Amino acid sequence: MNEHNDHHHHHHDHDHGHHHHHHDHDHEHGRDFDGLDHNHGREVTLEAEIEAGIKQIWSVLTDNVKIKEWFNELHINELKAGGSISFLLQDEEIARYLITDLEEPHTFGFTWGEDGDSIVNFELEEIDAGTTLLKFSEWVPEVTEHTVKDVTGWYVCMEVIGQIVEGREPINRPQHFAAAFKEIQVLLADDLA
Repeated sequence: MNEHNDHHHHHHDHDHGHHHHHHDHDHEHGRDFDGLDHNHGREVTLEAEIEAGIKQIWSVLTDNVKIKEWFNELHINELKAGGSISFLLQDEEIARYLITDLEEPHTFGFTWGEDGDSIVNFELEEIDAGTTLLKFSEWVPEVTEHTVKDVTGWYVCMEVIGQIVEGREPINRPQHFAAAFKEIQVLLADDLA
């Protein structure tokens, strides 16, 4: 199942295992007097605190064999800034995206979206030797229903990455997708025209 082709974050409470919280930022620049705003966009951010070392998570995030476990249709062609990523679409076509930022083991960013006009960034921050903050952000020119599905798909990917590195039982992806979709719809409600 590919949650993205149809185009994470429980609130942070201290119990055990995998925690999520989120915040989101509106970026507005240069609003013209006539109401046109060419630079308006939206950045959506998800965070997950994962009980694993930063290098282990980086490996799952960027090693093609391990990527297949959490996003089967994604393939990194050259793991470097300026390199590319292939995304296998449902009709066997391949979309190619540009890696915009790569700094091992901290930052992995690439273009995304139907027109390649969105930007996805993963940032990893070591909290301590066995705990890493995995932060996802996606900048989109405008929020649509597709954005909700896309961000939910990435949320589920983060859940699966946590499950893999923490060695837990595989999650029920459709169930997680459905629950997260509702939350992300609420999160983005103000931006949906």
